[in-house]
Amino acid sequence: MKILIIQNKKIGDVLTTSVLFKAIRDNLNYTEMHYFVYSNALSVINKNPNIDKIWHCKEEEFTGIKGVLKWYTIFKKENFDLIIDAYAKLSTLSLVMFLNPRNSISFKKFYSNLFVKTSIKRLDEPKTNATLGIEHRLQLIEPILGETNIYKPKIYLGKSELNNAKQRLLNHSINYKKTLIMISILGSEDSKTYPYEYMASLLDFLVNLDDEYSLLLNYIPNQKNQVQNILNLCKSKTRKNIHQDFYSSDLREFICVTKHCKALIGNEGGATNIAKAIEIPTFTIFSPNIKKKDWNIFEDGRQNISVHVDDYFDTKAQNYDKFEPSLFYDKLKFFCKLNLQK
Repeated sequence: MKILIIQNKKIGDVLTTSVLFKAIRDNLNYTEMHYFVYSNALSVINKNPNIDKIWHCKEEEFTGIKGVLKWYTIFKKENFDLIIDAYAKLSTLSLVMFLNPRNSISFKKFYSNLFVKTSIKRLDEPKTNATLGIEHRLQLIEPILGETNIYKPKIYLGKSELNNAKQRLLNHSINYKKTLIMISILGSEDSKTYPYEYMASLLDFLVNLDDEYSLLLNYIPNQKNQVQNILNLCKSKTRKNIHQDFYSSDLREFICVTKHCKALIGNEGGATNIAKAIEIPTFTIFSPNIKKKDWNIFEDGRQNISVHVDDYFDTKAQNYDKFEPSLFYDKLKFFCKLNLQK
């Protein structure tokens, strides 16, 4: 059977949907599996042995009918037996309809039956600590496999690239043998970014816990001013423990650098999912407008802990105003004690 899985969205979504390849590989013999994603997500699926071929394009290259028809022309030569559309937007659903494979599966929407042969109604509540992010994806293969085991996303890294990341740390006089912590200092957008003064206080708290903690920051060069605004609010003692001029040149290097860290702490987002996929402990601060039950994947209260403003206030908060870091310092201290011991 020849299968195409489509997930044209953010990096975390592409990584999460990649569990389908392992699940299918474990349960179906003689399958050839292809993945269609946006190019910015390649780093989280490269070297994945369960994916036979990756198709990719920039987001702007898959817009409107012109983009859909371009990829229809490419994919019609492949003769896929099954297409699973995990993105489930009109653009990808239209592509599936034009390709007209023997079987096609996507999530149920009021119009989905016009485009695919099988529509899946998403679960409302998670059954396991895999959360809805994983469980919804696994629902997509129930029509061909039935209910499967739970699968965790995994990023596959090579020894040479891990060694290169280690060498880059050394070149910046960063001792990877110390307690390195990757800080997810900014969210993917302003509404998903913990307030600057609160983040600065959190960094002060971390360094006060142990002045041997060495902090790396997850950001890209064009965010340097935003990062500097946060660091300006930190105590001088804290700033001495932050390698603010070190940043990864690309996403794959960031993943390898994070693998040399003891933990990732900070804003919820793609970096959190990446850390979990390389088995690095995470302490995650959720944005008020993101539901924990959707994305606190494999939270266990030990290696993976998250906090949300709704954990502390009965009323549904729409912003971070009341979500001061002192509310969860006890949890953060517990997390550090468990995962950052020398």
